[in-house]
Amino acid sequence: MEHNQWAWSIQIGRFGYAFLQKLFHPFGFNLYLSTFLALTFLAMGTMAWCHFINIVSPSEKRMPLYLFAAFFASSNVWTSQIYFSCQSAEALFIVFICPIVVYFFFVGILHKNKIHIALSMLMVVFIISVYQSSVLMICVGLLICFYYNNCRPDETNDSEKERWILALKIIVAVAICLVVYFLVDRLVCAAFGIQKGDFYHDEYLKKDTSLIKNLAKFLVKMAARNPLTAIFLVVTFPMYLFIVRQKNSVVCAITLLLIPASCCVFGIITGTVSYRVEYSTPLAMAFIIFVLLKNFKGSARIAAFLIGTVLGFLCVEESSMFNYTELRRHEQDKAIAQDIASRIGMLGTPEEISKLPVLLYGTYKTEFNSGHLNRGVFCHSAFHSGGGSLTDATRRGIAFMNDIGFVSYDFKKISVDDMSLVLKARAEAESMPNYPKKGCVKNIGDAIVVRLSDITDEL
Repeated sequence: MEHNQWAWSIQIGRFGYAFLQKLFHPFGFNLYLSTFLALTFLAMGTMAWCHFINIVSPSEKRMPLYLFAAFFASSNVWTSQIYFSCQSAEALFIVFICPIVVYFFFVGILHKNKIHIALSMLMVVFIISVYQSSVLMICVGLLICFYYNNCRPDETNDSEKERWILALKIIVAVAICLVVYFLVDRLVCAAFGIQKGDFYHDEYLKKDTSLIKNLAKFLVKMAARNPLTAIFLVVTFPMYLFIVRQKNSVVCAITLLLIPASCCVFGIITGTVSYRVEYSTPLAMAFIIFVLLKNFKGSARIAAFLIGTVLGFLCVEESSMFNYTELRRHEQDKAIAQDIASRIGMLGTPEEISKLPVLLYGTYKTEFNSGHLNRGVFCHSAFHSGGGSLTDATRRGIAFMNDIGFVSYDFKKISVDDMSLVLKARAEAESMPNYPKKGCVKNIGDAIVVRLSDITDEL
């Protein structure tokens, strides 16, 4: 919907996403195609991760893989990525290629195959450049490979020292990938003449609290905003810990513990919960269920199966409710966009209106009732936020209205480049009533002002 989306992506270090956006949408953004690609990549990615697990841990038992697939595919993390429609295809594409890259990366290090290592490292850099937090998903995949190739009961040849050496090689390889990513990021910005943005620092990393306080905040917020994940960890972790304690190798026990710990990395750094960046959570949760079903026997295995089945069903149900609520939000936004467009249309001819920039003053909060599930990043109106700009909801709101495609209208957004006009429009909006009252849309001569509310990003 935004013509400069690729430039914004490069600015925040996601040059791989900018490349995929040009590849997937060469003729313009298509919401239906993007969603179709996202769901296709999610299905293929789920099967690829299942195949990955089956290769590193072959077994005739299929039930552990069935629940692994259910937990992985139905995660709210992917629901969140599909909610952010403009990036859904690209964000889910790396879910599909990640298990392939991780496997060849590990095998290359294990067998000292330089070609595999070099190509895999380049692909790891690319995956990180599409979405930086995907590095956690890569790390969990490598931990799974390391565990099943070096810590199985039938593996008696590898000494503890050899395991630590291999672990160190993997850590160094991942660190090199991160260094290369940051170097390429700088080069790409310089090549396109784009200045680095502070979005991630301002949004996530600008914290004054300690890591311990951040962890406490994260746990409290997770229990409130994502109770299903909290319940899953509380219920399954003691059983998972029982399996960890049976390991005689320290490095193997640490490997198993680091997999669920990956779910908390982002929370410890920022002290908050965000579905958008918890890329390791679906894989970690699915792996925990897989380990429980594969290691337990008798009544313990039946109990683990029942717990996994119930939690898996609840996960599917919650994701479907988020989708249902998001559909209601979209319909509400369309109705508002149609109403605002109709009111603007009464202020002049289409030719006159197309020449006047529009300011959407304030932000609009979607109204929900008890029949909807409104939580976290989900269900924010297209007229909700403008990212702290003086133009409030204008950038996203007008883009949404143009994307809906009203006949004869191509609304022009007011720009902060013309600050005097922005300030004039804002001053006029301050004396206007809130939407949907009469007089909330006004032509001030050189701009059109729409007052959504008195809640502004400026504040």
